[in-house]
Amino acid sequence: MLGRRLAYDEVPYFFCNILDLSFSFRGSTREIDERISRGSLKDRSFTLLYLKDNVLFACFSVGRSPRETLATELLIRHRVNLRSVKERLADTDFPLEGISTQTVLILQGRGALGAFECGVMKALEEADIHPDIVAGVSIGAFNGAIIAGDPGNAAAALEAFWNDLTVVTPCAPTEKERRTLSTWWSFWLGSPSFFSPRWWLPQQEFPWNWTSLFDIAPARTLLEKYVDFRRLRESPVRLLVSTVNVETAELEVFNSHVDDITVDHILASGSLPGAFSWTTIHGKHYWDAGIVSNSPLELVTERCGDVSKRVFIVDLFASRQRLPKNLADVLLRRDEIVYAERVHNDVRHRDRISDFRKLMQEIMDNLEPEPFERLRQSPRFI
Repeated sequence: MLGRRLAYDEVPYFFCNILDLSFSFRGSTREIDERISRGSLKDRSFTLLYLKDNVLFACFSVGRSPRETLATELLIRHRVNLRSVKERLADTDFPLEGISTQTVLILQGRGALGAFECGVMKALEEADIHPDIVAGVSIGAFNGAIIAGDPGNAAAALEAFWNDLTVVTPCAPTEKERRTLSTWWSFWLGSPSFFSPRWWLPQQEFPWNWTSLFDIAPARTLLEKYVDFRRLRESPVRLLVSTVNVETAELEVFNSHVDDITVDHILASGSLPGAFSWTTIHGKHYWDAGIVSNSPLELVTERCGDVSKRVFIVDLFASRQRLPKNLADVLLRRDEIVYAERVHNDVRHRDRISDFRKLMQEIMDNLEPEPFERLRQSPRFI
């Protein structure tokens, strides 16, 4: 609606205040096959959970804490499978808000540093941690598409992808010289599986009319090899890919639960200005969103909520670094500071929200019991 491409996943609810009693109902009981009670109606502290195939679809609540009510709403919204904790649901001492509804993986951009994200995914799978949401920008979008497209086997697919990207360069006596040689080698000769310098391609226009130094066509072939885009929308892993509109300067996010994501959407997120030309999708032109925000945490909270999430951010940039010694070091350190600061800003924003919640709780604790109970059951407070 209105071109924002947001999934409509709000949970319907009914709320009522009658005399000194407040109650609420969330979700739908259509075709449910199991009910689990928590607490006691006699004590006016009661929850009735409606499940189908171990997934919560509805909840009736009287006198329970707003945190628990919110937790049930999130469990309904995200269709969380409760099989592993179902035996404990009737126990009022078991906190529903302690159930993480979603695991989120945030993947930044920064070219070859994206290889570290392959190692992170391998470590997560070894710990039996699997993301429900992957948000990526630039090379993080490439990695994210592979992860979302091959759930449960993402590490192996990523490793194969990065092995295909490997470029063997001549040896150098020191690590610093090796890195310098590798950088210039890639600049002049390109990366066969990722990009080609325009000066080695048949020329169709004068260099002063170029909008980029490299052609990213090889990356299209590589992505189509490792991502089945037809199956991406049905994947249990939700993929968010951020880009920036060249003409309007607006950040735009493509969502696999809403959009039919294609290879062009991934290439758009990796179209770094200057190096690569913009990517056109439905008549609109997009660049790499890393120039606006290289850590799309705020995009996840805006579209998927910020409660009951377990979030992993792969930070590719050093906060502390030695003083630059030459112009190349200066430019590298400049980018590190710009990109790292966005991550720190996101964390500070979360801290401010946490402080605000604590303040609200302090205010509520100083209210008289009756207005306190009424207020904490209201949908707005929850």
